[in-house]
Amino acid sequence: MIIKGTNKNKFTFTLSFVKLSKICEQTGYVYTEKPQLTSLPIDLGIDDHIWQQSILISDIEQVIEWFESLLLNKVVKEIILANDKQLQFELLENKPNYKKVKITHDSSISVPGMGAYSLAPGLKYEDVFKKISIESEMDRAELQRIVEELINEFNDSNRVIWK
Repeated sequence: MIIKGTNKNKFTFTLSFVKLSKICEQTGYVYTEKPQLTSLPIDLGIDDHIWQQSILISDIEQVIEWFESLLLNKVVKEIILANDKQLQFELLENKPNYKKVKITHDSSISVPGMGAYSLAPGLKYEDVFKKISIESEMDRAELQRIVEELINEFNDSNRVIWK
């Protein structure tokens, strides 16, 4: 799913399939029953910056519910955080037929359990770990498109490919 920003920039939110046979091959894990998924692979992007991560299913559901509530003009939290607080959706303007949303990805926020990191020679922390945002203006048609694409992508991605 792509959300267009006000300055001709874009935010990309792409969920991927879980291929269990590949995971088993890489890890040596042998499954005896169908595992319950808690997260999905995701590609996040703002303009040319792309991050490959995993996102909790509960976070995906929260984002979908937030955009659905915006579409239906329900009361929403002004800010929601997802993906270990690295992904933020903020409602800047809320009119019945118009919304302005700021989407921020902050890779400088540490993720619990991810451990230490090392940088290649010559790189600085600020060059790798950044806070990047876009603002997007949305009418009802754009909100409808976003909700439908999020739901479709989630439903397609939430299937496990076993073989």
